[in-house]
Amino acid sequence: MRRRVVMAVAFLVAVSGLLAASGPARGATPSGTTMPSSMAGDESLCTAKAKARVVTLTGRAVSLRQDLLRQLDGSATRASALTAKHRAQIGAITDRALEGLAALKPAVRSADGCSVAISLAKGIVTDFRVYGLVAPQIRLAVAGDTGAHAAAQLTDVLPALKAAVAAMPDTDTKTQAQSLLSNYSGSATAAAEAFGPVADAVLALSADDYPGNRATLEAQMIAVARGVQALRVAATDADTLADLLTA
Repeated sequence: MRRRVVMAVAFLVAVSGLLAASGPARGATPSGTTMPSSMAGDESLCTAKAKARVVTLTGRAVSLRQDLLRQLDGSATRASALTAKHRAQIGAITDRALEGLAALKPAVRSADGCSVAISLAKGIVTDFRVYGLVAPQIRLAVAGDTGAHAAAQLTDVLPALKAAVAAMPDTDTKTQAQSLLSNYSGSATAAAEAFGPVADAVLALSADDYPGNRATLEAQMIAVARGVQALRVAATDADTLADLLTA
C-alpha cells in the first residue's frame, strides 16, 4: 500500500506544478511583439521600413508562440498519465495552431500595404489564443488526467485496506483505523470526481469562443485545486493508516 501512496504523492507533486502554471493569461503580450497601431488605416505612413518592421514583429510573435506550442506538445507527450484520446486531441490543437501560425508569416510579408499586413498579423492573437487559451488548456488537461491517475492509485488499494482494518482486533486502534479509512475513501472519491471531467471540459474549448470560454478554464482550475487538496488529505490518511496496520 505504501508504494501506491508514494506513487500517488509523486503524481500530486506533478499536478501541483501544472496547476501553478495553468492560469489563463489576461491579455499579456510578449515584449517586442506589439504591432505599430499608428500605421493602421493610414497608408501614407507605410514606408518600406515600416512594412519591414511589421513583418519582423510578426515573425517574432509567431516564433514565440510556435516555441511554446512545441514545448506544450512535448510535455503532453511525456505525460504518462495522459489518456490516448486526450493526447491525440492536444496533438490536433498544437498541429492546427502551428500550421496556421506558419502560414501567417508569408501572408503578412506579401500583404499589399501596412494596414492589410497589420490586420493579418492580429490573427496571431485572435485566431489562435496561444497564451490565453491553448497553454492553460493543455496544462489543465494534463493536470486533470494526472490527478485522476493519482486518485485511481489510492482507490485501487481500498479493498485491501478494508479487509486489513476488518481483521484488526476490536480495540481503540481499530476504531481509529476505521475513521481514517472512511476519511481516506471519501477524499479519494472527491479527488476522482474533481479531476475526472477536467480534460474533456477544457479540450472542447476553441479560440472562436474566447474570451467567453475563459470562465470554463477558471472553473477547471478550481476543480484541479480541489482535487489536489483531496489527494493531500487522502495520502496523509493512508500513511497514518499504514502505520496503524503495521504497528
